[in-house]
Amino acid sequence: MAVCIAVIGKENSPKFIRCLDQNEEINFHFKMFRKLHLAYTDTICNPFYVPGEMIASKKFEAVVESIMNGQ
Repeated sequence: MAVCIAVIGKENSPKFIRCLDQNEEINFHFKMFRKLHLAYTDTICNPFYVPGEMIASKKFEAVVESIMNGQ
């Protein structure tokens, strides 16, 4: 069984990250969500971030792009 992870972008167009076989599935999910969670918490814990506003962080954007590129 293959697993595909997708990020839904602007106008509901999916931007696929990666498709995996079942043996790699859990490891990939763990790494991807851990990386995304760390970047998100770093961003929202910034004292200059205003809750509810759009995230405008180059560092956060770079992490998301690296996940989308499969790195």
